[in-house]
Amino acid sequence: GRGNRLVLLHADRAEAEAWEVLSAHPVRWVVWLGYRAEAPRLTLYRAVEAGHLLAVGPEMARNGALQTRLRAIPREQVLTGTDAPFGVPASGDRATALREILAGLSQVWRCTLEEAEAQVERNWSRIAADLGIGVADSLAVAG
Repeated sequence: GRGNRLVLLHADRAEAEAWEVLSAHPVRWVVWLGYRAEAPRLTLYRAVEAGHLLAVGPEMARNGALQTRLRAIPREQVLTGTDAPFGVPASGDRATALREILAGLSQVWRCTLEEAEAQVERNWSRIAADLGIGVADSLAVAG
């Protein structure tokens, strides 16, 4: 069965192979980190159909191709990820990186920044509640 586990998956340039492994060993919660717009579209759509989530980073706000793909993903399956320490601005300001991601999501979703933030918080909270853990400060999206 799909046990109460959380898999954080960074499959840079190996998305199709990662999908094959996940198909053979299904888990309840899978979060794809650092998903590239150049990755196979079919893999993304299969992952979304399986209920996986996509964590988007600061580059999403500047990547039109990734924004286009995000429009096809339910809001309930999107999380933020700063890709720390690599995706965080040179200043190391995580709050600035999160605001940039949320601003990008608000553009994609055509909503306010506050609505985007609330949606991402609900998504993290749903995972935490299912796993029986509290939402840690490191997962909070508030600046």
